[in-house]
Amino acid sequence: MSNPYILFVDDDDANRLVFEAVCGDEFRVATAPSAQDALDFLAQHEVGVLISDQRMPGMTGVELLEIARREHPQVARLLITAFSDLESAIDAINRGHIRRYLRKPWDPDLLKRELHDALELYELSDKVQRLERRLVDTERVYSLGIIAASIAHELRNPLAFIKENLERARSLTARSLETLAAEGDGDGAGRRALQKALTQTGSALDDIEAGVQRMAAVVQGVEVSSRSADANDVDLRDVLRLTLRMVQGQIRYAGRLELAPRASPWVRGTTRDKVGQVLLNLAVNALQAVEANPYGEGIVRIEVDHDEDWAIVEVSDNGPGVAAGDRAKIFDPFFTRKQGEGTGLGLAISKRIAEEAGGTLTVEPSPLGGAMFRLRLPLAKR
Repeated sequence: MSNPYILFVDDDDANRLVFEAVCGDEFRVATAPSAQDALDFLAQHEVGVLISDQRMPGMTGVELLEIARREHPQVARLLITAFSDLESAIDAINRGHIRRYLRKPWDPDLLKRELHDALELYELSDKVQRLERRLVDTERVYSLGIIAASIAHELRNPLAFIKENLERARSLTARSLETLAAEGDGDGAGRRALQKALTQTGSALDDIEAGVQRMAAVVQGVEVSSRSADANDVDLRDVLRLTLRMVQGQIRYAGRLELAPRASPWVRGTTRDKVGQVLLNLAVNALQAVEANPYGEGIVRIEVDHDEDWAIVEVSDNGPGVAAGDRAKIFDPFFTRKQGEGTGLGLAISKRIAEEAGGTLTVEPSPLGGAMFRLRLPLAKR
């Protein structure tokens, strides 16, 4: 167990000597001749109790205790004051949140009892703080235990996309086989239809492969890693095109999708899969946000632009928006506004991907009335 000091502050040398003589055998005592000396001592040592005289040159006891309350809140604080300074005692209670004030001349036995009680209060406060730190550490470990569930939630949309395209590929393949069987070795309309179906099948299988890469990117995103070693220039327009194909089913129910590609920038310092994961998260969040609107009245707008140094993507919606008090927490891991669903990992991953690439991801109110997420990534010089 720690052995904290009791710090006695008084500009009178005789009072400091008497305090040491009375309390030095029973407590670990230190004294200071001024408020500034006391603050310096507090900054360098563990002090359990601070007891100060009121009338001192330069800084009063009340002022000292008020600063100590702000900079060292765990320290128990007492004030010694004359009967005529009752108003100062009231100030100490209100401003310094002292435990008690003692009148001059102080009684040695009463003083010792108060110091014992104050030390017990300090030790109890210290135990509570240590328990709180242990609780935080425990919560962090617990968070690791639910990351698997979080990843599963974030993979839900890519998995649904893969399943849809697998079914499409199977259907197209079956039609191709039927056509091939009917046409035999001919080269007529059936053969041309077969060629078209097989082409579509290849496109669907390409999309499936892209979905698998998306899932791999999510897993990599929750790892404590630095910028990907295979980072290269990425065509933002091409990644956006594929992303919209992945959410085309949700777009039909949202209402209206507005695209404003003012530029076709390339970005650097990242990978195609990571950029795709960010755009997918932003698009899915916007589509989910407008679900609260009447059927067909949702609007999602995606704007792509650039300036001298940055590629910029803005994803806006006319949903309920993000409350001002939530904007600072919206990118925190496991923070979510969705009651009963979601674990808040998607935006945290997206923000980290943007920052690893040297960019930013922010949120602000949208001109449409909902939220607008702005992604800025370093522009590739091509």
